[in-house]
Amino acid sequence: MKIGLSPGPTSSIITTQTAAVISAGGGAGPSFTIDNANFDGSTTLSRAAPGLSGMSDGKQWAFSLWFKMAADADEATNVVFTIRANSSNKFLLQRSPTAQSNRMTLVGRNVGGTNILFIETNTGFTSVLNSGWNHMLCSGNLATGARHIYINDSSDIITSNFVNDTLDFTGSFEIGRSAEITQFPFYGSMAEFWMDNSYIDFSVEANRRKFYSAAGAAVDLGSDGSTPTGSSPLMYLHLDAGEAAANFALNAGTGGDLTISAGSLTSTGDAPNV
Repeated sequence: MKIGLSPGPTSSIITTQTAAVISAGGGAGPSFTIDNANFDGSTTLSRAAPGLSGMSDGKQWAFSLWFKMAADADEATNVVFTIRANSSNKFLLQRSPTAQSNRMTLVGRNVGGTNILFIETNTGFTSVLNSGWNHMLCSGNLATGARHIYINDSSDIITSNFVNDTLDFTGSFEIGRSAEITQFPFYGSMAEFWMDNSYIDFSVEANRRKFYSAAGAAVDLGSDGSTPTGSSPLMYLHLDAGEAAANFALNAGTGGDLTISAGSLTSTGDAPNV
C-alpha cells in the first residue's frame, strides 16, 4: 500500500490512563444540532510543534470522527491528520484509494523513527467509505495489545505491526493538507472530531454508544467533549448548525486551538446522521 509514511480485556467502563470512573454519557440520539467543515484539498488546520498541549509520548490513543469523502476523492490517498516533525510523519490516519479498497489506516512511529503501529480496516468497508457520512472509532494500547477500529459500528481490522513501544506524539499537528505531504490532501467533510491520548475499549457497546447512537446518529459529547469520559479530551472540534465553518479550528478540548494555515473552511450545508 502507498502511504504517507516512507483486543484487550472486556470492560464495562471506558478505561483511561488514570482508570477513572466515567460519567454516564451518551444517549439514544442527539438533542443538539451540528454542522460540518468541508476541506477542498487546499485547507490545512495546524498547531505548531510540540503540537497539542498535553499530548506527551505514550502507548495509548482514542479518537472519534465523522467524515464524508468528496465524490471525486476515491482514486487518491487522503491523509486525514498527521503528527510530524522534521519532515517525518509520527502518527497518521489516511484513507486509501479505491484501488486499495478504501481502507482507513493508522500508522505510528517511535522517537527513533521506527514504524511500531500499522492497523487498518479490511476490504469489507469498500462500499460504505465511497459515499455519504461515515463514523470512525479507533483506540489502542500498545502495552496490552488492545486495538479497535469501528466504522459505522462494525469492526473488521487487519494488523500489520503492533509493537509494545512508545509512540512519538511530539510534533506539528495537522488536519487536511499537510505541509510535508501535499500530494495526499483530504477532500471531504468532517464533524465531531474527538481525540485523546488515552485508551477506550470500543469492543464494549456501551462505550461506543457514548459517541455513536444505536440508531446510527451522532451523540452530544458536551460543550467541551467531556461527556463520554467525564473529562475534556485533548481535542474536540465541533460546529453548531449555522456556525461559521472557520470555528471548526477552535478546540473545545484542552490541547489548544488550531490555526487555518492554508486555504479556508466552508460548510456543505449537511451534517452527519442526526
